[in-house]
Amino acid sequence: MSKLEIKQKDEDAVILDRTDSADWKITSPKPLVADHEPISTILFDMSPLRADAVLEENIGNLKQYGLAPPVVELSATLKDGKSSKLLIGDDTPAGAAVYAMLEGDPRLFTIGTVYKTNFNKGLKDLRDKRMLPLDFDKLSKVELTGPKLSLTFGPDGANSGKWIVQNPKATRVESATLADIVDKLKSSTMDFGTSDADIKKSAAEFSSGAPVVTAKVTDASGSQVLQIRKNKDDYYAKTNAMDGASKVSNDLGAAVNKSTEDFREKWLLDMRDDTPDKIELHDGRNRIS
Repeated sequence: MSKLEIKQKDEDAVILDRTDSADWKITSPKPLVADHEPISTILFDMSPLRADAVLEENIGNLKQYGLAPPVVELSATLKDGKSSKLLIGDDTPAGAAVYAMLEGDPRLFTIGTVYKTNFNKGLKDLRDKRMLPLDFDKLSKVELTGPKLSLTFGPDGANSGKWIVQNPKATRVESATLADIVDKLKSSTMDFGTSDADIKKSAAEFSSGAPVVTAKVTDASGSQVLQIRKNKDDYYAKTNAMDGASKVSNDLGAAVNKSTEDFREKWLLDMRDDTPDKIELHDGRNRIS
């Protein structure tokens, strides 16, 4: 399959194109990164899609089944250019199935209601909701800058899964602390809300909020920038990967709402991972071993 087109009733169609064997991108109504999870569900359900029953061999009134216009239209195009369009209508009276038909086929089918749920997706459902759509397994650098914070760190090439500070060079920070920040940045997602009013409110809260930190995260494909601000007790963020602003978790906000000194390791002598062979205590001329 090389192309998918999904059209909900009274909504613009969402067109997705396969970029390679696994990845999809949204090309219409505007170019966006696609979320692989709902798309994988759709592809799984389509291969193959079996009908529960054939109700009519030659359907007459499409409107009475919710098929004119349909609740959702799903078009699939194969690599050889052949395409099929599935039309899904209303639920059956018992609610255990939904009416469906193929464009160009006069028969009326019923299919499971789960297919209607999984296929009836719009732009908000199909777009990638990650604020930083990067390959976090291949990060090269994370830069955190703010009113009180300036910290750059990256993976420790000698130790897989470990992180080391690159700037300021004399700063020691526990790798686990840096890994926790990376995990929170990786899981940060955009909450699009349920209405345009929700989106506008988040944008207003972000604009009037106090700057906390700007996170610049880099992988092999380039960099993404995430700005985090605090408004009263809540944190809001905006990213260059997508339009708009969104409320984010207080866990993420609290993790980065610090000064550089807050990240500095406080251990003067760190021997937690070692077993010393000898300890010497010096008091003037006296030495105890």
